[in-house]
Amino acid sequence: MRKPLLILILVFSALSARAQQIEFGQYYDGNTLSAQVIQHLDFGGVISGDIDPKLRELGSGLEGVIEIEGIPFLDVVVTITEINKLYLDGDITCSESSCEMDVMLQYAYTNTGIMDFAPNYENVAIQFIGNMARFPIIRRQSGPPGPPPTPNINGVALPPLQKAYIYIYGQASATLGTDAGAYGNTLTVTIEYM
Repeated sequence: MRKPLLILILVFSALSARAQQIEFGQYYDGNTLSAQVIQHLDFGGVISGDIDPKLRELGSGLEGVIEIEGIPFLDVVVTITEINKLYLDGDITCSESSCEMDVMLQYAYTNTGIMDFAPNYENVAIQFIGNMARFPIIRRQSGPPGPPPTPNINGVALPPLQKAYIYIYGQASATLGTDAGAYGNTLTVTIEYM
């Protein structure tokens, strides 16, 4: 009778194990982290009466691309303020259905150090869960994480900065009666060291 009780205790203690996270990014100069838009996500204009969804898929070469450059061994946290509408001429004060389109966006990243629109790069892209992701600037090749990074010391050079990429893609849909023209909105992307 004692054996099942012992197993139950072992399972319980395994469930209560926790990992400690240390934010190493606080020890480094935030000026070593930068981002720039390489390609804007563009669904094209709306033609009167066109209600076919406009799709931009990951790996199509038509998705939006943001390049992040930073210290290779540090993690970044990327948070995207989601939008669900595009507005005629980008006018977010529009309050009528005739001047807005629904949009559903998805996000992915690659941290192999290479950005290209090759047919298979979407196989290495990792999708965000929701609108946020945490990842190292450069993906570890294999095995467990290495030792903690050496703190930033005056006079000691940091390793060369490396690049990671965020991809933004999805679908925009007009309805019957949507005005013809160019539609847009602003997506806010926040990137910081962890």
